[in-house]
Amino acid sequence: MRPIIAVVLLLDVAILFGVSFVVALRKASPNRIQLRWRTFVIPLLLAGWVSVKIGGRYATGTGVEITRNLGLVLVGMGFMSILVALRKWRGLDLL
Repeated sequence: MRPIIAVVLLLDVAILFGVSFVVALRKASPNRIQLRWRTFVIPLLLAGWVSVKIGGRYATGTGVEITRNLGLVLVGMGFMSILVALRKWRGLDLL
């Protein structure tokens, strides 16, 4: 496995688990401000785009397909956080 693939794969996994941890385990309370979905958009889209580009550059090798697929998952999560942020901005969400 090339070092760049290993580094990108580790960063992707860290971002995936970090965002999942914040979203899934954050406790709601009346004193705490609500989760701001727009803060997730840029890191998720940027990390996903870089992973797809690096995975496409090295067409063969160990971990390339995982890196590319994980990048697509991060891009999908980024687009989903855009949609949730738009829903909150329009006032359609009561959470």
